[in-house]
Amino acid sequence: MLIRDVLYRQIELSYFILLGAGILFYSLLRCDRHTILVNFFVNSLIIAMMTGALILVYALKKKNKNFFHTKLGAGDVLFWILVTPLFAPANFILWMIFSLLLSLLPAAGQTLKKGTATAIPLAGYQSGILVAVLLLNNFLLHCNLFEEPLFLPAL
Repeated sequence: MLIRDVLYRQIELSYFILLGAGILFYSLLRCDRHTILVNFFVNSLIIAMMTGALILVYALKKKNKNFFHTKLGAGDVLFWILVTPLFAPANFILWMIFSLLLSLLPAAGQTLKKGTATAIPLAGYQSGILVAVLLLNNFLLHCNLFEEPLFLPAL
């Protein structure tokens, strides 16, 4: 996803289907179905509130009618929804903040280099960060991201 989004600025539906199947398989291996469902619903509510707040802000301030075409891609929101089962809500919020901030770094570098603002391939960058977080957790931290309230117990 990272390569497709950064280079071509589009991600085909098949990538999202494979990601969803992979996340479901990984989640079922790591924890029980009840935890997966709770994480999915609570984190989806967080995404809905966050996206709703963004739409409201842009609707009131900018009178922007095409929010999903100009500010946030529908694929970004779909990616967020697919990732919801992987984290307890506190971990999900931390991952979202961390990955959103890290996604700004390459975009800021491109803006400084070109002198104009560029679109951020958010789902691509966040997918790369997700892989890094999962690998770091599996090989170094050994934290239960599904149930523990924060990454902090592993540190």
